Amino acid sequence: AAAGADGAPKEPEEGKESKEIEEAKLEALKSLTKLQSIEPKEQRAKEYRLLLRKWHPDKNPDNVEVATALFQFLQKGKQLLNLAT
Repeated sequence: AAAGADGAPKEPEEGKESKEIEEAKLEALKSLTKLQSIEPKEQRAKEYRLLLRKWHPDKNPDNVEVATALFQFLQKGKQLLNLAT
Protein backbone atom coordinates (compact mmCIF):
# COMPACT_ATOMS: atom_id res chain seq x y z
CA ALA A 1 0.00 0.00 0.00
CA ALA A 2 1.12 3.58 -0.63
CA ALA A 3 2.35 5.51 2.37
CA GLY A 4 0.92 8.86 3.43
CA ALA A 5 2.94 11.94 4.40
CA ASP A 6 3.37 10.59 7.92
CA GLY A 7 4.62 7.23 6.63
CA ALA A 8 1.46 5.37 7.62
CA PRO A 9 -0.24 3.26 4.95
CA LYS A 10 -3.10 5.01 3.18
CA GLU A 11 -6.47 3.35 3.09
CA PRO A 12 -7.58 2.89 -0.53
CA GLU A 13 -11.20 3.51 0.47
CA GLU A 14 -10.31 6.94 1.86
CA GLY A 15 -8.82 8.06 -1.45
CA LYS A 16 -11.87 6.83 -3.34
CA GLU A 17 -14.23 8.76 -1.09
CA SER A 18 -12.16 11.92 -1.41
CA LYS A 19 -12.24 11.64 -5.19
CA GLU A 20 -15.99 11.06 -5.08
CA ILE A 21 -16.43 14.16 -2.92
CA GLU A 22 -14.22 16.23 -5.24
CA GLU A 23 -16.20 15.15 -8.31
CA ALA A 24 -19.49 15.91 -6.56
CA LYS A 25 -18.20 19.35 -5.51
CA LEU A 26 -17.24 20.09 -9.11
CA GLU A 27 -20.73 19.12 -10.25
CA ALA A 28 -22.27 21.27 -7.50
CA LEU A 29 -20.09 24.23 -8.46
CA LYS A 30 -21.34 23.94 -12.05
CA SER A 31 -24.90 23.92 -10.73
CA LEU A 32 -24.25 27.01 -8.60
CA THR A 33 -22.74 28.78 -11.60
CA LYS A 34 -25.88 28.04 -13.65
CA LEU A 35 -28.06 29.32 -10.81
CA GLN A 36 -26.27 32.69 -10.88
CA SER A 37 -27.98 33.60 -14.15
CA ILE A 38 -31.53 32.85 -12.96
CA GLU A 39 -33.79 35.85 -12.47
CA PRO A 40 -35.73 36.89 -10.48
CA LYS A 41 -33.91 36.41 -7.21
CA GLU A 42 -36.88 34.50 -5.74
CA GLN A 43 -36.63 31.86 -8.48
CA ARG A 44 -32.87 31.61 -7.92
CA ALA A 45 -33.51 31.06 -4.20
CA LYS A 46 -36.08 28.34 -4.97
CA GLU A 47 -33.67 26.49 -7.29
CA TYR A 48 -30.93 26.81 -4.66
CA ARG A 49 -33.18 25.26 -2.00
CA LEU A 50 -33.96 22.37 -4.35
CA LEU A 51 -30.23 21.80 -4.85
CA LEU A 52 -29.67 21.85 -1.07
CA ARG A 53 -32.49 19.37 -0.57
CA LYS A 54 -30.99 17.05 -3.19
CA TRP A 55 -27.72 16.86 -1.22
CA HIS A 56 -29.16 16.89 2.31
CA PRO A 57 -27.61 14.03 4.36
CA ASP A 58 -31.07 12.83 5.44
CA LYS A 59 -32.02 12.40 1.77
CA ASN A 60 -28.85 10.37 1.08
CA PRO A 61 -28.64 7.71 3.81
CA ASP A 62 -26.50 5.46 1.60
CA ASN A 63 -23.89 8.16 1.03
CA VAL A 64 -23.93 10.33 4.16
CA GLU A 65 -20.27 11.37 4.03
CA VAL A 66 -20.44 12.74 0.48
CA ALA A 67 -23.86 14.30 1.07
CA THR A 68 -22.64 16.05 4.22
CA ALA A 69 -19.56 17.44 2.47
CA LEU A 70 -21.66 18.65 -0.47
CA PHE A 71 -24.37 20.14 1.72
CA GLN A 72 -21.79 22.17 3.64
CA PHE A 73 -20.10 23.18 0.36
CA LEU A 74 -23.41 24.36 -1.08
CA GLN A 75 -24.23 26.35 2.05
CA LYS A 76 -20.97 28.27 1.57
CA GLY A 77 -21.89 28.77 -2.09
CA LYS A 78 -24.96 30.79 -1.12
CA GLN A 79 -22.77 33.91 -1.21
CA LEU A 80 -22.15 33.34 -4.93
CA LEU A 81 -25.85 33.67 -5.58
CA ASN A 82 -26.33 36.92 -3.64
CA LEU A 83 -28.93 35.20 -1.46
CA ALA A 84 -27.24 35.80 1.89
CA THR A 85 -29.66 37.22 4.42
